[in-house]
Amino acid sequence: MSETSQKRYVVIDTWVLEHASPSTMPLTDDEIDLTHKAVELLARIMRKCHRVVLDYDRDILNEYQRHRRGFVSYWLQMIDMRSQKVDPRPRGRINLTVRFDPNDMKFLEVASVIPCTIIISGDSDFLTIKDNREIKSRNIHVMNLDEALAVL
Repeated sequence: MSETSQKRYVVIDTWVLEHASPSTMPLTDDEIDLTHKAVELLARIMRKCHRVVLDYDRDILNEYQRHRRGFVSYWLQMIDMRSQKVDPRPRGRINLTVRFDPNDMKFLEVASVIPCTIIISGDSDFLTIKDNREIKSRNIHVMNLDEALAVL
């Protein structure tokens, strides 16, 4: 099985949803490009056999709901209808020695319980921990939109 056809477990930061359905207009050319990539990524996750990892407490889903507009509304409806696309998990404990947004810890904690999970974000907090020893030891791969599109 090629790397691009395997089933992957993905944790999607709300940064992706914010860019898939922007709330402000007009958009710059760069913002249009980000929107296109975010929508393509979410569509690709739906079309292929990838699984979206959420937490048992539904904190991630509740955060997703705050961005329920446009394409994201459709996407959330589709993953709700396709229960095989969602993989609820407990949260693990993860200790970072670097500063990190406490509101985003839920994404790391749920990713930490599944080997080889991909976290997709463009948020600077996530991108600065890509090479963190604790993240690597958990086999968590933090990717931006371009990197995720290349492997999913």
